[in-house]
Amino acid sequence: MPAATVTRAARGAIAGGTGAGLPAFDLIIMDWSSDDAEGLCLYNRLRSHPSTQKIPIVLLSKSADDEVIQSLFEEDLQLRTLEKSIQAKKLQETIIHLLAKTLSS
Repeated sequence: MPAATVTRAARGAIAGGTGAGLPAFDLIIMDWSSDDAEGLCLYNRLRSHPSTQKIPIVLLSKSADDEVIQSLFEEDLQLRTLEKSIQAKKLQETIIHLLAKTLSS
């Protein structure tokens, strides 16, 4: 896998400043808590802003069966969810798959 630059941000810091002054991201990995409305707000901000709306997102959650996540997943082809107990190899495969999809479209 090629080298990557990782930017870590406090919850919402990237979405709060979408646009000017931000690097161009190829992928966003979000820590999702099903009882946290902030996660949904952050997701919605990312999807509503032109500079981030087509960037693939990986949601790391306690349960991939979460109803909110399932409803998002049905509508967003650039979204994948993984349970937080994910092994590095599975995360890597998911990232490669999403980036390949994005590059081919």
